[in-house]
Amino acid sequence: MPRWALAERLATPGCCRGLVRSQREALVAACAAADDVPLLEAALAAAGLEPSHRTLAAAAAAGALVTCRWLLAQPGRLRGPADWPATLRAAAKSGLLPLYQLCRQQCTPDWYQQPTSPGPGPGPGLGPHVALMEALLRDQSLGGGSDLTAMGPGQCAAAFEVCDLVTCQRLSERHGGLRAWALATDWAEEPAPTPAGAGIAGPGAGAGAATGAGGAGKCAGDEDWDDVEAGAGARAGKDGEKDAGDADGGLGCTLRAALRSRTPDWRAKLSWLLSQGSVLKPCHYTAAAARGPRPGPDCPSGGASLERFLWLKERGCPLAWRQDHPALWRAVACGDALAVRWLLREGVRPDQHSLRAAARRAARADHAGALAALKQAGCSLHPKELAEAAACGSGALLWLWGTFHWAMMEPDGLTPAVFTAAAASGSVEAVRWLHERGCGVFGAAAWDAAVRSGSEAMVEALAELGCPMPDDGGPLLIAAAQAEWRLLARLLDAGMPCGPTDRWLFTQCVTCGAPLRTLQALEARLGVERSDWARAEAAAEGRAGVGDGGEGEGERARVLAWVRERRGLRDQHRD
Repeated sequence: MPRWALAERLATPGCCRGLVRSQREALVAACAAADDVPLLEAALAAAGLEPSHRTLAAAAAAGALVTCRWLLAQPGRLRGPADWPATLRAAAKSGLLPLYQLCRQQCTPDWYQQPTSPGPGPGPGLGPHVALMEALLRDQSLGGGSDLTAMGPGQCAAAFEVCDLVTCQRLSERHGGLRAWALATDWAEEPAPTPAGAGIAGPGAGAGAATGAGGAGKCAGDEDWDDVEAGAGARAGKDGEKDAGDADGGLGCTLRAALRSRTPDWRAKLSWLLSQGSVLKPCHYTAAAARGPRPGPDCPSGGASLERFLWLKERGCPLAWRQDHPALWRAVACGDALAVRWLLREGVRPDQHSLRAAARRAARADHAGALAALKQAGCSLHPKELAEAAACGSGALLWLWGTFHWAMMEPDGLTPAVFTAAAASGSVEAVRWLHERGCGVFGAAAWDAAVRSGSEAMVEALAELGCPMPDDGGPLLIAAAQAEWRLLARLLDAGMPCGPTDRWLFTQCVTCGAPLRTLQALEARLGVERSDWARAEAAAEGRAGVGDGGEGEGERARVLAWVRERRGLRDQHRD
């Protein structure tokens, strides 16, 4: 969308009312990456959000130097806790040394050291910006000279995942050869790759699709997925798949990274690694499955994992332990139907625990194609539990309904839990679809889930459908805790009872940083006599100020002055 069209759309009142919080945050991040400050300000206003360190990280990763300067210019502009390691990693990915230095100047030396340590990914070398890595080494003396091994673990693998072969070969020569570089910078324990597509929300996706990895928080059922991932690690250790002491001299992690590579020359990188002594093993099918079905420059139509499977098979890579091979359930979780079908044709079969966890994850991410591939192969699926996982989407839910219509019509099929899951996703279409088919509603849980999603449209839809409202004021407190002030107003407009919380709801709003206009509107609704002004004044005095992620002394002073004024008025009424 052209910037002028986006700016025009953002100026439309209520343009974000149908978006869940994660989608609004993604919108703000996209505008921050555009390096257009007026556009970012419009996005923040439309989304009802304040700039945070996530906003800064999004701008830094995109090389948006002007936006980063604006975000850092005023102390206290960034709300919430500081996350300098993530910000510095993002700045390093941009490849711009001035931008990295700008972010580094804002944090302490202790924070500066953290991006080079093991974490979600490698340190400043995460992107294909060799010049920046070398400049950082010279500037900060992180290891002396031009020794890239001092940049922390994972650097060799990261290079083969994001750089072309020529760059990888040059770096290998500079650091004593491939084997020496890989051994010096390899992970002691390779982090499990995130399934491609997990946590990526499309324009119509809800919070369930946008929450995953990535994100940000775990979904219900992810504990089972963690067990499956741990089981894969145990299987790899049992079958000798660990790199330490292997015949390839520690190149296994690097080879797996090359299998996940999105560069057009991935085949050339793999062939060169084999010529250097790398050994193909069954676990490499799992690495190829993590590549996922997303289109790339080497495969515009998708199916990149399948291409890598075929490459491995042509070179004699064994597909061992066909019972419950991790590549299958990882392909299912990624939604890669082509890879799932190929593995099933090759005789791979999952155990029920792995299958159920992966199928739930696929349903939650709306991967109907992967579920259909399992069903066609005769795998046993559980439609009732998949319905709850798929409630946030459209394709998987419709596929389940068409495939298991009678099973899902049973009393424990389309249950209130499914309705609640749909409310949590923010998908108004899914909620209406379920309601039309007689899916039961459950008041408190559905309202709480809708408020946590951050969707104003969902709150309005529940009120329209007559979803019973809880009488304890719980949704109002959730909205206050999440600083969702427009959502709080929608709840009150819909008639949500305050219950016994009315006296300290106001205090909660003060504590959580509600702007003055929100507090004034809330006080007008509750009445001056129904607010605990002594506690509200203490909360206003304790609100964050300059330098610790708060709103700044100006807003804090205005709120405190107004609260004291209203407390005095209340005392006069009592006298």
